[in-house]
Amino acid sequence: MFQTKRPALPVVGLITSLLILLTAQTAFAQDDAKTLLSYSPDDVGAVFGMNLGEAKSSTFYKEGLKLLKTAPEYQDALGKLQKSTDINLEKDIHAVVAFTPKPTSSGDDTAVVILSGKFNKEKIVANAKKEGSTTRQLDKLTIYSAGDTGEFTLLSDKLLVIVTGKETFRNTALNSFKKKSKSQPKALKSLVKHVDTSKHLWFSVNTSNVSKTDDQPTHVAMTLDFSKGLTLNGWARMKSEEGAKKALEEYAKNKEQLEGGAAMIGAPSFAKNLKITNTKNAIKVSSSMPDKEVKAVLNWAQAMIESQNRK
Repeated sequence: MFQTKRPALPVVGLITSLLILLTAQTAFAQDDAKTLLSYSPDDVGAVFGMNLGEAKSSTFYKEGLKLLKTAPEYQDALGKLQKSTDINLEKDIHAVVAFTPKPTSSGDDTAVVILSGKFNKEKIVANAKKEGSTTRQLDKLTIYSAGDTGEFTLLSDKLLVIVTGKETFRNTALNSFKKKSKSQPKALKSLVKHVDTSKHLWFSVNTSNVSKTDDQPTHVAMTLDFSKGLTLNGWARMKSEEGAKKALEEYAKNKEQLEGGAAMIGAPSFAKNLKITNTKNAIKVSSSMPDKEVKAVLNWAQAMIESQNRK
């Protein structure tokens, strides 16, 4: 079920790829993304969340689903996943939160992914065994192997946990799932401070380990809402106030090019509504575009995919 030739867990990539397109498509479960934050490991440098509800009728969902269906590999993977696990990504996943340590220049596959939804535990476990998955016990938790450096466990028929990375990291993370944390780790509080966890899609990343120059951010956060078209609110902290000013100057230099590119893909309002300001070393970004432009952008993306498929 979760086997892969690469160390990275395939379900992580699959769910991320699919749900970025299908953000907000089914009713909220009892555990939304904000609730899932209580399962955060202490070693967290980035967090990514999706609330998959309240927007099934949105333009983003409808057109995103069309876009997804132009990618045969995703449809094939979706079908295989449902056949082997009884997980229907369009109906059964209610919220997703992923945690990773601070990104590094070398990169790694370390991650903790929590999914709330509806899961057939018996079918998932049976398929894992069929695929040769090994098991181990961590107190009352049964842990199933998934690839070379991945594992998963079911906390209940509504919570699926996927961990990948070094064994020490996995054990620490899995130990924390035996009960919800009473308080958020300090690092997580700093991350979610700059996002709205009630919205459809959000992420916050401490990039201090990979920031090399003054005009590169040490922390980036963004919130996206698709209730009416697209609304974006972003925030970034630079190394210095001078670095923030440099970033704004770079934007000013490329403003016309950005506007031209946005118009080309059918989103002139996004560039027109784009506002970028700074206060000391912090930068705020906001923009929006209506449903018709969301549709135009996704139609443009669909045309690009179809063009590539014909080659």
